Amino acid sequence: MDLTLVFSLMGGLGMFLYGMKLMSDSLANVAGAKLRTILEKMTKNTFVGMLVGMAFTAVIQSSSATTVLVVSFVNAGLMNLYQATGIIMGANIGTTITGQLIAFNLSEIAPLFVLGGVIMVMSSKKPNVQKIGEVILGFGILFVGLSSMSAAMSTLKDSPVIVHALSTLTNPFLAILVGFAITAILQSSSATVGIIILLASQGLLQLHICFYIILGCNIGSCVSALIASLGGKKNAKRAAYIHFLFNVFGSLAIVVILQLFMPYIENGIMALTGSQNLTGQALHDAMARNVANAHTIFKVFQVIILYPFAKLIVKATYILVPGDDEEHGFTLQYISDKVAFSATTAIPQVIHEVERMAELARKNLNIAVNSLLEVNTSTQEEIAKNEEHIDFLNHAIFEYLNHINQTPLPDEDSRIIGPLFHVIADIERIGDHAKSIANITLTCERKKYRFTHERKVEIRELLTMVNSELELSLEMFTQKSLDHLSEILKLEDLIDRKEDRLQKAYLTDIKRKETAPREGMLYSDLAAALERVGDHATNIAFSILNDDSEEINRLIEEEHVDPSDYIL
Repeated sequence: MDLTLVFSLMGGLGMFLYGMKLMSDSLANVAGAKLRTILEKMTKNTFVGMLVGMAFTAVIQSSSATTVLVVSFVNAGLMNLYQATGIIMGANIGTTITGQLIAFNLSEIAPLFVLGGVIMVMSSKKPNVQKIGEVILGFGILFVGLSSMSAAMSTLKDSPVIVHALSTLTNPFLAILVGFAITAILQSSSATVGIIILLASQGLLQLHICFYIILGCNIGSCVSALIASLGGKKNAKRAAYIHFLFNVFGSLAIVVILQLFMPYIENGIMALTGSQNLTGQALHDAMARNVANAHTIFKVFQVIILYPFAKLIVKATYILVPGDDEEHGFTLQYISDKVAFSATTAIPQVIHEVERMAELARKNLNIAVNSLLEVNTSTQEEIAKNEEHIDFLNHAIFEYLNHINQTPLPDEDSRIIGPLFHVIADIERIGDHAKSIANITLTCERKKYRFTHERKVEIRELLTMVNSELELSLEMFTQKSLDHLSEILKLEDLIDRKEDRLQKAYLTDIKRKETAPREGMLYSDLAAALERVGDHATNIAFSILNDDSEEINRLIEEEHVDPSDYIL
């Protein structure tokens, strides 16, 4: 084999892999956020999850990408193992679409896809059009690479060494090992199946040997998910093992069936293309479709026989990965730098971490205010610990946002990076206000200051409104919905008016000498701090808005709500 042939094969393989990656990444960027939402919301039922996993993988053309995504979801606690099982089963069927496309042999028109993709990328200034152009370009490059490999492989028939090496590949278990090794190295079962199709169509591989190599591909495709789970939480490892066990058990079942009924299965596959009686070049031309059909049939059969045992497979992973995760000190619950990075899951992980940070800040605020009203200093250590945790989350999330801001993300996710920086800053400031209120408690304890029952009631009313605004603002931000905007604006106005009344009331008390000036100032500081927390809540809600001042002004002019709706 001369170097020209080797270079042609390697170059073709490189173009194939690059084309598939470009197509997959571009699809994820242009539609990844929408596909992810479907994946999150439509997988409560295992069967529905299987259908979604099938469709998702067929679209992004990579079962490895789907399983890595699932591992990331499970590691972040966004999906349980039973949901993951359905998606993984579906992904195994969805990945066969690539083989079917390859079998259609679109190499002759592939340059048209390349040209069309290049024109869209270079001539349009719209990001979505450019991404779609990259999808088309990747599709074309994939088939140009296949064409290059096919041309190189056509000369392999004239090499006695290659023909002899492939003709001696008769041991089923050796064929499985070859399929596993190639897929593990290339990190793409679709690429391996493409190579098998080309070799079979050149008459270099017999159909029955292709069956076994395909089964090896099934097992080799698990490597990506296993690598992605390294260093992750135990449930992430279990999700990867679900994929591994499913493919191993499914492949073993098919091996047994092939050993018992190989002639019937081979004839049945060939009957689908009417190639049982073909010979010579006509048979070689039909082999591509035979291999692609076998790949699809094997995957569907695996799902059919193993679907009833989904729960048992999940339970088996608890034997392989026993115990629970042990957490020491402050940790990120949804983000992990020890799991393979997935651009499609990065923003959902951040948002869930931000929700966790916000809930901790809100909890600390309520502890601080209630402790102050009762002048209870026993919560000081808890408040300080929570504040330290909030600061940790602020720093860790900020660093992670900086990191993912340098990577390609789905377009919808890229637009929320900036607002996320502002949101975590606002939440951190809410934590600071809780700490400041805790310091007021220490002063009240030292100076023996106490608030009257009337003032306590007023502060609790203000706190209730602030809590309501915080809850609505976070929901508005995480759901990216304007549903609560009008209500938030009205609450903000209510909080401002309430704080203004409290400030005037304290000044009146001082004038009447019903309250000591220093004691009144502390009360004023408390009311002002709560009002500023309301401002931060408004900032969080506004972070998802474009500069739509007309809409905001319209909402501001609407009638105010009744304060009793928010005061318990």
